[in-house]
Amino acid sequence: MDILAEALHRLSHLLTEAQRRHIPDANAAALATVDAFSRPSVRTIYILLGDAGELVFFTHRESGKAHQLSTNPNVGLMFYWPALATQVVIDAEATVAHDKLAQSCWRKRPHDSQLAAWVSRQSSPTGDRRLSASRLTRQRQAFDFQPVPLPRNWQAFELLPRRMEFWEGGWQRLQTRVAYVRQNGGTWTRERYEP
Repeated sequence: MDILAEALHRLSHLLTEAQRRHIPDANAAALATVDAFSRPSVRTIYILLGDAGELVFFTHRESGKAHQLSTNPNVGLMFYWPALATQVVIDAEATVAHDKLAQSCWRKRPHDSQLAAWVSRQSSPTGDRRLSASRLTRQRQAFDFQPVPLPRNWQAFELLPRRMEFWEGGWQRLQTRVAYVRQNGGTWTRERYEP
């Protein structure tokens, strides 16, 4: 197994373990982006893993994330599972996912999450929360438990890691820190750090 595959496998194992332990929102991560004026923005998103371990998330094409990624694709991502005493920090580049990967990951989203994407006008001002709820009810009836396609106004982004650091808690704060780092030539190295 090459070093990048090892890092992705390690992350996949942690996500599986968090789900096995019924940790709420096990696949939630903080995503940091930067706007055209170099102002940072952080929000929680849900990461899905593609069949080859790709890191994928979805967003509305008019969302703040999408606009920021169009001018600066560099992102920071952090998973944190207190129950596992573990966090994973990822430095990556976001790119629009190819259609096959987007469709594969879309099918992994929960049904209600797929329906919500159809009715969400993400990042648009609204005066009444009930509007979204009523749109969701109508959309549920419209699909009538049929497969829900990816809406045209949503897109998938794939995160291409440059660095992945795994931090595991230890006795008396003697944490284990292992980083997987892509070098300039494209090869990957594994490095250990002091806690």
